[in-house]
Amino acid sequence: MQLINGKISKELNLGLEYRLWDIYYDRIVDSEKDPNKVIGYIIGNPFKHGIVKSIEELKDYKYCSFNEVADKYGLEAAFEMIGSVDNLNWE
Repeated sequence: MQLINGKISKELNLGLEYRLWDIYYDRIVDSEKDPNKVIGYIIGNPFKHGIVKSIEELKDYKYCSFNEVADKYGLEAAFEMIGSVDNLNWE
């Protein structure tokens, strides 16, 4: 499976401006604040990797769940989730 996964990743990454997978990171969500931080990390990823340049572009980016999170928790809460992520200055 590792060989297949590696080969598929290599093929997908050929010709793209950015890599689909730079690193893999996981950890146990162990506090009340962590789930919002994880959600913020996920919905802020297109901005972090330079795929979008602004929040307006993030709203329009169809491969991101930002709008679903904003609909569920509110726009301000979605912004706060992204803002809670370390080393992600999106303002």
